[in-house]
Amino acid sequence: MLGLGRADYLIYEDAPGLAYAASLNIKGLRASTVPVSREKLYLTVALASACNNEQLAERLSRAMKKLSDERVMDALVEKYLRIWQAQNSSEQRPG
Repeated sequence: MLGLGRADYLIYEDAPGLAYAASLNIKGLRASTVPVSREKLYLTVALASACNNEQLAERLSRAMKKLSDERVMDALVEKYLRIWQAQNSSEQRPG
């Protein structure tokens, strides 16, 4: 609908939305600076798991906090979006 000019905006996750738009050769999109929603993500470990113990929980908690504080996931999404875009654009070139 965007490509046909029948819509002015869409609601989609930033990176997947931009990647999908790029695959359709839709240019000029920009993400809103105001999030539509914020969803928490959780890491789960089965209660019956042999590795489910307090030490693991503490280590996971520290690691997840560090990843969040250092915005590692944001950097990874940006990096691999650029890689995907480069691969996608080279696949579309003739020859």
